Amino acid sequence: MKRIAVGIVSLLLFVTLFAGGPKVARASPEVVLPVPSILYPTITAAIIAATPGAWDEIHVDNNYTGTGETFPIVVNTNSLRIIGRVRSGLITISTTVANQPVIRVTASNVLIYGFIIQNANAPGGCGIEIDAGTTNVQIWGNDITNNDVGVQIASSNNLIACNTIETNNQGIVIDANQQWNFIRGNNIQYNAVYGIVLNTDCTNNRIIYNFFTLNGLSHVNIITTLFNYWDDSLLPRWPPLYKGNYWSPLSDYASSPPNRDDYPNIISPFRIGDINQDERVDVLDLYMVVVGWFRVWCQVGWEPRADLDRSDRIDLADLNILGISWGYRDP
Repeated sequence: MKRIAVGIVSLLLFVTLFAGGPKVARASPEVVLPVPSILYPTITAAIIAATPGAWDEIHVDNNYTGTGETFPIVVNTNSLRIIGRVRSGLITISTTVANQPVIRVTASNVLIYGFIIQNANAPGGCGIEIDAGTTNVQIWGNDITNNDVGVQIASSNNLIACNTIETNNQGIVIDANQQWNFIRGNNIQYNAVYGIVLNTDCTNNRIIYNFFTLNGLSHVNIITTLFNYWDDSLLPRWPPLYKGNYWSPLSDYASSPPNRDDYPNIISPFRIGDINQDERVDVLDLYMVVVGWFRVWCQVGWEPRADLDRSDRIDLADLNILGISWGYRDP
């Protein structure tokens, strides 16, 4: 069966690559800016050199130490991907200014992937701050820890996915009047006060498939906010999965309408091969392999989320892992 699955996925890959199949909705990057290097000793130096709107990529290698870095790191270039090399573990960004964000995002269409972001633990400190006026900021696959606030969101239409957000004072804070942020597949745990805070008049934010574990005062603090999605029963998808979040302890979750999670504690861990973490292994995951097919670390077009075997290369080994789980859908 596994050979059949691999064969099916290989055929689909061939069709997608060579027969005019669906295209990935992202422009090809212009250049890769390696950090640290002679030209770009810091992430800040690479951001300054990046071309706005060009989908340049900053690749941060394992020997990055933060020496000479300016904090906060201000990401002010639109359409930019900042990617940590995760083969040997996440890349650590540890601030020296505890009352400022480690990373402040003031631009749109930004991806931050593969980092440990830590130590902004004084009042006013924050792991990642997404400023007002931005959109489509994706914070994916990071460990955000030991900050006053893990992630502060002051804009709408952003994605916070597959991160571990732990041992902060507060995990995620969504500022007043922000909407359509997608908080998905995160481990939100051991934060001293709240796991997530939704301030006044936040609406239509989707907080789904997260693991809330042992947050100090409460998992959730909702401040006179409007309707938000805490499970997928009302989302436009077929067939519906009817999944909520995992809450431990179960008694401490968003139980009051209109913010009710109707399916608490029935979420299951994501399966390897489910690259986009939607609890299915299907053509959407295959597309992400296609994005980086035969690309290697620090090469234009590298897609780290599709490097399933952490080999710094997206190849048949990753396709085989995808094929083993091909067709899976969480019941």
